[in-house]
Amino acid sequence: MNNTVKTILIAVVIAALAIFGLAALTAPDERTVGEKVGDSVDTLSEGEGLDDAAREFEDRTTMERMGDSIEETTDEAVENINEAADNAAENIEEAYEDAKDSMSDAADEAEEESREFSEESEQELETNDTSAQ
Repeated sequence: MNNTVKTILIAVVIAALAIFGLAALTAPDERTVGEKVGDSVDTLSEGEGLDDAAREFEDRTTMERMGDSIEETTDEAVENINEAADNAAENIEEAYEDAKDSMSDAADEAEEESREFSEESEQELETNDTSAQ
């Protein structure tokens, strides 16, 4: 086969796959009432709300159902990111407070040691002055 025939054959296969995919995604909802009830019950048992369970009774294409799934997944991801950001902010605040307390304690200890050293130095000076006289 020459290149032209291969190219045409590949284009026809790709077009056929695209048409089949589009037809599958836009096909009408052919679930039975029992399947819809089952899907609704599954949705409720997964912890979703009544709105989501009621939506299972609507006739929606596969593409619409996929869109809903994508939207729900995106909402969950945003919620998880916000929760992680809140936790990180709390951890940073706690670390800041701990560092501030540690610095304050260290400053207090340094001040106390400085005071003690100063008192000892004064006592030594007084002792030396008394001895020198």
